[in-house]
Amino acid sequence: MAVPRGCQPARLCRGGQPQCVFEAESWLASLPRDFILRLVTVYKNMVVQILNSAHQSSSERDRRALVSSLRLLSLVHGLNFQAGCRVGRLNYDDFYIPEIAEKIDIRNDYLNWMNSRLHPMSRRESPILFCEYPFLFDPQAKTLLLRCDATRQVRTRCRTN
Repeated sequence: MAVPRGCQPARLCRGGQPQCVFEAESWLASLPRDFILRLVTVYKNMVVQILNSAHQSSSERDRRALVSSLRLLSLVHGLNFQAGCRVGRLNYDDFYIPEIAEKIDIRNDYLNWMNSRLHPMSRRESPILFCEYPFLFDPQAKTLLLRCDATRQVRTRCRTN
């Protein structure tokens, strides 16, 4: 099955029209496991490359590429674990990007993510928050998130008592 006309995977993730997203989802759902794994690997590598070069350049183009890559990975992850699609699909660890924990401050990202949920702002103004994509975190990063959340909850309880 060919890519739906006008629906390049990276473009659909930058706010594609609903019909295009639906067609792209159908296309992705029909692909063989090996192709999906290669697609995920390419986009994971793109995320790592952008994170590695973030200290050298933080251009708007890099930001758009990072957001598009994260959204595409999110789309594939969501489709991968929908009912009826579990057989022969990717494992949870196929989506892990351990380099995220090395390149970003997960605690700060988590606190910013929690704050953004309480005080939403426009997508263009908001920073890229990796906590919006928890399926990319490996078990060590998830453990750190759980500890951070537990600390936050204890502090919140102490303040309210």
